[in-house]
Amino acid sequence: MKIKNALFILLRILVVVVVFNSCSLFGTKIDERIDSFIADLNYDRNSIYLNFHPSETADYDAIKNVGLTWDNWFPTHSIQYSISGLDDSDSDSVTATINSEGVWDSEPATFKMAKDGFDWMIEELDLPDNSTWPHPLVD
Repeated sequence: MKIKNALFILLRILVVVVVFNSCSLFGTKIDERIDSFIADLNYDRNSIYLNFHPSETADYDAIKNVGLTWDNWFPTHSIQYSISGLDDSDSDSVTATINSEGVWDSEPATFKMAKDGFDWMIEELDLPDNSTWPHPLVD
């Protein structure tokens, strides 16, 4: 009986852990990865490259250089970026709108995603042709 009670308690603890840590136990979902990218764009640009697939992203090492990439593509100066209209039904063409005050009213973006173990990672980020934004940004 003691073993049965101990197993029942252990099972309850496991369920609680799974519910509260589902992201880390089952990998990062596409919407979570895009949210992480936007958060890093706003608060920790040195970590942006970590949202990209290390072996599937062309020029992976180049995107580690914030000054030559992200700061040129997405101006700073206390500008906050956000995402809206996320459609992640097709991992090869995840579409969303990147918004910011003073820089863009709204700019469509396409993210190509790739799995890295259990985690979805960005493989490619593409914005429409624009003289300010290289096309595609990351390929």
